[in-house]
Amino acid sequence: MKNRILPLLALMLASCASNAQSETHSSVLSSPSSSTPPISSVNENTGNEVDVFVFMGQSNMAGRGDKEKATVCQKGHGYEFRAVTDPTRLYDIEEPFGVNENNDHINDGTKKSGSLVSAFCEAYYAVRGVPIIGISASQGGTSSDQWQPGKGKVDEAASRLSDCLNYLYSLDDISIAHIEMVWLQGENDAGNAVPYETYKSNLQNIVDVMKDAGVEHCFTIQIGPYMASESQEKHDLYEIFHANQVKMAKEMDDVDLCSIKLSGMPESMMYDKNHFYQEAYNIVGNDAGHNVATYLEEGEMPELIPLLEEEKV
Repeated sequence: MKNRILPLLALMLASCASNAQSETHSSVLSSPSSSTPPISSVNENTGNEVDVFVFMGQSNMAGRGDKEKATVCQKGHGYEFRAVTDPTRLYDIEEPFGVNENNDHINDGTKKSGSLVSAFCEAYYAVRGVPIIGISASQGGTSSDQWQPGKGKVDEAASRLSDCLNYLYSLDDISIAHIEMVWLQGENDAGNAVPYETYKSNLQNIVDVMKDAGVEHCFTIQIGPYMASESQEKHDLYEIFHANQVKMAKEMDDVDLCSIKLSGMPESMMYDKNHFYQEAYNIVGNDAGHNVATYLEEGEMPELIPLLEEEKV
């Protein structure tokens, strides 16, 4: 197991009186939108400590589930920084996470319908007691090659993170404990039989850019299966990629697998060749969030548990 990754950035700011805190937030987080009001303050039980996470990858990170069935992230347990549509405040985490965070570099259209992010944040808070500030940076159908430096997507993700950090630094009562990324991508590369060393190099390049922007560590979620009933050949290619993800996590210093449950999903939990019903996203988000929080609390990743029979529907 890798040693615990200590935070690169922590703001040790002098405490303010409660009236001063309220005054600060009311001025910075004013003018709520008509659809979702911004938060008025972060959770007071943690001394206003937060952890920042960039959620990156392709369609299964973006979320192709059903928002109505998504795990509810309770108020105070997680917030979204909307780097594209409204970088002036924080919003309560809700599904579909990042649905409108589109621009010329990362654009998922209107396809986001329900993701694993809310479940991740809720499970994470149960362990750490610290809310996540989440940033959406995902687009369906993308290859690891499209995420290479200079091609727009990883640079955009890094820019969104920088904008979020600058915003948080502007607040007088926020302390950042950890800055992390969660990566769920590889279906495109698996189906195209991208060689192990090529993908590993591509992922390292992506992680390096994000580390330069402040990220401490990359937590990867193992991709799901390809429906064998649709294509046994692609199903087999996906299984090879599953093994490669385990190998990469062992070989790369800055990468750790945080969930392997998605790879075990049965076809009954899939609605097409490589996408899942919301129940699957809830299970994986809960597992990944718990494991990442445990890693940051205890300094090592807990044993990763495959999908259990009782979890299958």
